[in-house]
Amino acid sequence: MITALHSASSEHPLHHVSRDVSHLGERGDCAERRQRHSFALLSSSPGIFCQVAAAKRVPRKALGARKPKAATAALLSPEQAALAFRRAGMISLWVGRFDSESDLEMYIDGGDFERDAGYTITRGLEPFHAFADGPGDLFTGYGFAPALLRRVSTALEDSGLRANSAVLQMHFRYEPARVRTRSKAKLSFLGSYRS
Repeated sequence: MITALHSASSEHPLHHVSRDVSHLGERGDCAERRQRHSFALLSSSPGIFCQVAAAKRVPRKALGARKPKAATAALLSPEQAALAFRRAGMISLWVGRFDSESDLEMYIDGGDFERDAGYTITRGLEPFHAFADGPGDLFTGYGFAPALLRRVSTALEDSGLRANSAVLQMHFRYEPARVRTRSKAKLSFLGSYRS
């Protein structure tokens, strides 16, 4: 039973009378609040609140709601991630080691990069790739500004990776914590940088 507490006397606000208000139905959009909160505002009238005893709460399963998965509830789908990560003026960079440039291209074109990174490559969102014999030559083909080239080269040195391959995603700020990634990906995410 839903009861309302209201002031019976305007002179003494501590004197309250309890009355049945279940006949008011869904007035004040209280239906959902009754199931989730002990107290919720029933109407715009001051002093009227609906109260539901804790023992009378409806279980989540009875409401048809699914219990969210523990760690994956907030993860984006690959399609959602492709849209959510678009950021003008940002670049995201992955590095790794491949035997040849054709292996790197097959990795990207075959969809393995998408599955590893957790987002879908869409039209207008095609990544650039580079392959070099040494790590010093890896980023020179991108035409980075000198300051950005230093930051990216320093990040690669600090990572300890012996990379000969890179994938660059323009206008993109990748957030690996928001997508499902593969643990044994061939490329490692180096970071996102302002271009």
